[in-house]
Amino acid sequence: MQPERDAATRLRDRLQKRGIAIAVSGIDGSGKTTICKQLLDALTASGLPVTHVHIYRWHRNLLYTPWLLLHNRWRARRVLLFDRTIFDNVAVAVAERRLPRRWLPAAVRVLCAFYPSFDYRFFLTAPFEEIAVRRPGTTAARYSSMLELYRYIFSAVGFTELRSDASLFANVLRRI
Repeated sequence: MQPERDAATRLRDRLQKRGIAIAVSGIDGSGKTTICKQLLDALTASGLPVTHVHIYRWHRNLLYTPWLLLHNRWRARRVLLFDRTIFDNVAVAVAERRLPRRWLPAAVRVLCAFYPSFDYRFFLTAPFEEIAVRRPGTTAARYSSMLELYRYIFSAVGFTELRSDASLFANVLRRI
């Protein structure tokens, strides 16, 4: 309970000045929604205004999320938990060959230059065996390809890589 209280206190202090955005990204099945729901429950129980935002479609992430981030930062002053980001959309687009891989560095640079930043950024990883159980259609080849893409993108963007395991919730709370 103490890490939850400490994180809530830090967030409450920051909310005095501006809204906060927490981004959680990762391969499908890595635990994004689970950790967002745990954070939502814990922070709401602490009395913080929290909203879970799950935007899967790239065009909504590209257009709506920046407005939401800026509006929250200066006006709404809530904790927004983003369950996936535009960077997830870029990784999927490259994996599915809708975006040529050679364009990846430029796409990441442009997004970093023009897209509002998140206050806390987490990239979740899990072993292939766990992903295969959570998302049965995932092949080892797709998993490896996606992990490589995610690691490239999220190291460039500055996301903290965390393993999706029993200590994930505590690890996230310590970094907030």
